[in-house]
Amino acid sequence: MGDLHTILVGLQTTLPEGGLTLGSDRALDQAIWVAEAASAGLHLMHSNYSQEGCGGESALGVGDAPGLVDAVERCRDRGLDVTSEVTPMRPWRALILAAAHGRGQMVVMGKRDSPTAEGRRLGSAAAKVLRKCPVPVWAVRPEHDQNHKLVLAATDLSKVGDRAVDLAAWVAEHQGARLHVVHALADPEGLSDLQGEAREAALEEQKVRAAATVDKRISEGPFDGESAVHLSRREPYLAIREVGEHLHPDLLVMGSLSTGAEPGFLVGSTAERLLGRTNCSLLMMKPLDFVCPLVI
Repeated sequence: MGDLHTILVGLQTTLPEGGLTLGSDRALDQAIWVAEAASAGLHLMHSNYSQEGCGGESALGVGDAPGLVDAVERCRDRGLDVTSEVTPMRPWRALILAAAHGRGQMVVMGKRDSPTAEGRRLGSAAAKVLRKCPVPVWAVRPEHDQNHKLVLAATDLSKVGDRAVDLAAWVAEHQGARLHVVHALADPEGLSDLQGEAREAALEEQKVRAAATVDKRISEGPFDGESAVHLSRREPYLAIREVGEHLHPDLLVMGSLSTGAEPGFLVGSTAERLLGRTNCSLLMMKPLDFVCPLVI
């Protein structure tokens, strides 16, 4: 985490009191923990954007944001370098542009304080940031108590998957948590030409090779605790969901691959299907060559 110098924290306040929402309060706690562990500074961002009839986002339409003042004091009380701003832009756009301009190397923000009728725990602003932000985004579950017991990383063995494992290992090491990694196995090349024992041998060889690759990645990193690798032949979305439902992790760390004609407009199909359905906190990152779709 040596490249982490500033954490951007998106804060939402309640009306009419102006204090932080539960999700923002927990997100601030999480950001403070990361800042202390990584020796980083914090930049707190609050949007006073309001638009008549804009629904849930109207909760951000306050003026002086006393909750932001209190948040700054909380950071200073911990001896952290902290700056803050109130922006007139939409909250998701302000965070993405700040990250795209190099003002922060991670974004931390809260999930919904309560799920929708459909069970979704991710607000529209957080979903947009997760899809389009060029730096890692940590969406914090409001009920989270900051005491991680289990961190789950999902990897496709790509470069961004390796980074997800590394970041999950860093969190688990600093929290004293268990580290689990899930990987969905695709059919190896030439499998359709094999039958019987030859087919089974090819599948087993692929499984052993994948497990060894993940174990090697973990062993080369900072983690020195209990770890486990989960391999599945189901499609990635189902593999991650099933392992998550079995383990109940505090945090899911995964990469996101952009698809579609407009660079960065959509995350990969696996990440997209998991965005609003994970009960735990979610830490998602893009490939290093990701192109932010916003006009800068």
